[in-house]
Amino acid sequence: MAMEGLSRALGISYEEPKRRRDRAVPMGHMGEALDGARAALFLTSEESRYVTGAVLPVDGGLSFKG
Repeated sequence: MAMEGLSRALGISYEEPKRRRDRAVPMGHMGEALDGARAALFLTSEESRYVTGAVLPVDGGLSFKG
């Protein structure tokens, strides 16, 4: 809904805000809800048993973009 409203307000195609957003992410595209879910699953699994007090950005590198 946000993309639809933005595209209407700017007078551009519906796909253009998505392209702009994807270009802003170093990995070339925004993630999906499943990406966050997989990170949460990792943190609740035995595989992360020695992980403490970590910040785990699941943002395709957006927080490291300079």
